[in-house]
Amino acid sequence: IEVLSNDDIVITEGEIKAILLNKVGIPAICQSSGAKGWSADLNPKFKDKNVYIMYDIDKAGHLGAEKVAVNLYKFAAKIKMVQLPIDPRQFPNGDITNFIVDLGKTKEEILELMEKAELWEPEFRETKLDDEVFPTHLSKATEAKFSGKVIEAKVVVTAKDTVPYIIPQQFKVTCSKDKDY
Repeated sequence: IEVLSNDDIVITEGEIKAILLNKVGIPAICQSSGAKGWSADLNPKFKDKNVYIMYDIDKAGHLGAEKVAVNLYKFAAKIKMVQLPIDPRQFPNGDITNFIVDLGKTKEEILELMEKAELWEPEFRETKLDDEVFPTHLSKATEAKFSGKVIEAKVVVTAKDTVPYIIPQQFKVTCSKDKDY
């Protein structure tokens, strides 16, 4: 946990990977549950940190890295997804261990990848007037068949303010399971 005292922190998919990076002098941390796990309790610990997500190159790694980025977006100063240049034919589940141990890469080469990594920003899907709209009840909106689709649901919007609340005709919604609201 001492790693969190650094301004720049790498998040890996597993303990051994974090230990290896720390051993070569790059502050790294992980959560113990692999690619699928991220505890929202950790989010505030990354407030104003520069976060470099360095998960495995497989599908689970990409999905897990995205989950971490979404969780940390409101907390971290910046988030970068570090893409490891590893051949998936040679290392199908390639990770930083393969990069350092098997390919003999150095701390300087890792730092260069971190520097060149692009800033991560959440994707927003713009809807168009000709997009098909799927009416549903709000309780069914999370069903897989609606994934990536434009839905229409009746909802109640409440607010407390000194001026009347105006409901826009079109808006974007993001949800975060780590909030109480």
